[in-house]
Amino acid sequence: MFLQIVVAYDYMASGSNQYGQLGLNLQDAQISKFTKQTSFFDSDIIKITAGSTHALAVVDSGKLYVWGNNNKMQLATDVESQYSKPIVVQYFVDNSIKISQADGGIQHSIALGTNGKVYTWGNNNYGQLGRSIDNTDAKSDKTPGIVDPKVYGNEIVKQIAAQNHSTYILTTAGHLYAFGSCMQGSCSQRSTAGQVVFDGKIDRFFVGELSLFVEDDQGQVFASGANLHSQLCFSVDDNDKMNYQMQLKKIPVMGVDHIDAGETHTLLIQGTSVLGCGLNTDWQMGPIVGTFKAPTLIFEHVGLRSAAACQDGSLFLIGDEFSVIGSSMNGELGLPVNSVKQERVQVPLSMKYLTEVICRKTFSIVYSQHEKQKQGLNAWAISGIVIGSILAVLIIAFFIGWGYISYNKKQHYKKFVSAGTAEAQVETW
Repeated sequence: MFLQIVVAYDYMASGSNQYGQLGLNLQDAQISKFTKQTSFFDSDIIKITAGSTHALAVVDSGKLYVWGNNNKMQLATDVESQYSKPIVVQYFVDNSIKISQADGGIQHSIALGTNGKVYTWGNNNYGQLGRSIDNTDAKSDKTPGIVDPKVYGNEIVKQIAAQNHSTYILTTAGHLYAFGSCMQGSCSQRSTAGQVVFDGKIDRFFVGELSLFVEDDQGQVFASGANLHSQLCFSVDDNDKMNYQMQLKKIPVMGVDHIDAGETHTLLIQGTSVLGCGLNTDWQMGPIVGTFKAPTLIFEHVGLRSAAACQDGSLFLIGDEFSVIGSSMNGELGLPVNSVKQERVQVPLSMKYLTEVICRKTFSIVYSQHEKQKQGLNAWAISGIVIGSILAVLIIAFFIGWGYISYNKKQHYKKFVSAGTAEAQVETW
């Protein structure tokens, strides 16, 4: 065999497992070491996201898997109150719907189908589902329901997200729509139709525990939400309100690759650099204790791939190395509970091709995202292919030439015979 393709699928998790949100099929209430998951998915992972106590995985087959807390049917079933291993959302399978994006809030979930439709389910106590439901008494719905396109201006959906009791939909027109509780300005100022007020075209957005960051088509970044600790990357004194920013406000950074915001601190990836804003009293961003009121360089590394903000700590993927810093309150850093690291330390993981790390207040997940290792051809194999190809061409050319010559000989013979016969007939006559 000249070419071998090996699918590399890996998943590890650490932290609180009170509701089975680690997805490891373990009953331990807490795990303070990154533990590998037995394969529960039918194909490669495309993207994993997480709510407060549940998680979702979109896989290459288009199926959506969910696990963790199900107290408000955020896992799209009412059979069990929690699931410690991933289960497929059967509604989408039964209706032949493939999923391209998904996310979760505190008690609700959202998904985008390849058909362009948006589906929501779970708790609707604050209108976060963006639609009415039949089960008005419980105010929760186990069945994924379609969000009326009128909610997002009948436009084509580009990106979706959920956080806390809020839901977000971004369209290709550059309009962002938000609905739900939207506490402390986490949805910014909205029109009566639910559209986030913004003078420009939004290219993409990032949501934090109580914050919203948007990037426009010029690469400028704006933020709103909780800012008591300057986690929005500007001074508290510049807030619209005492502790939070109500309208999207421009922050002093351009062209970010990713933003991950925890409750009190924010990480911004910009090329090979990690910048930080907000509270740093637990060394969650490095050894300099205090508050970062503007984007501050934490470190630079050529192999930087992903970063995540936890409650009082941070996680980083650098090449195939995984490192952590700060306080591991619930074991979410893969360190003993309540242990503290004032500088980045490497945590060994028994996995390859690390792609992304995500973290919530109490737990974190590291996984490989649809990665494939291709085993290259060695010199002998390449030589064999080249020589074989040349021989094949020569053989084909030989047979084509031989056929051409044979054909011409036959035609010449026919003409010769025909001419001889005619001559004989003349002589006989």
